[in-house]
Amino acid sequence: MEAAVAMLAAIGQRFSLVQLKRAKDAGCPAFRGSRVYIDELVEWIDDNEDVLTVPTGDAELDAINKEIAREKLRKWKIENDNREGKSIPRTQVAARFSDYGAELLRLLRQKLEDESPRRLEGKTGDEIRAINREIVDEICDAMTRETDQWTKSATHG
Repeated sequence: MEAAVAMLAAIGQRFSLVQLKRAKDAGCPAFRGSRVYIDELVEWIDDNEDVLTVPTGDAELDAINKEIAREKLRKWKIENDNREGKSIPRTQVAARFSDYGAELLRLLRQKLEDESPRRLEGKTGDEIRAINREIVDEICDAMTRETDQWTKSATHG
């Protein structure tokens, strides 16, 4: 009974009973006792996809079937990564980049349009270069902090 439940769970993960039987018969190590270890099964299928397709004798049709199997596996991996929180929706990434760009623009305007003229007034060429290096370092530090904050929120959020 438990083996049947494990098989049904694997089928629910986008594998057909025929695919599971072929993988098991071919020696896939994901089958241990009454359990099917899905991550190992996916990895094994990725490495041994030829085992899961039934040759029809028509090379063109066989190639199409293999491509369909690859596409199903690709979609399953994406869905699985989404369920496990291993991916970030494009809209969220786009919004974050937009916010990041707006923050950088604000910082550039503040440093270059507001602060720079006051800091550079009456300075020599060497002093101006030194101040400009400081301004660039301040901008780069702010960019690094913003990037680090986003990276932390993406990996822990």
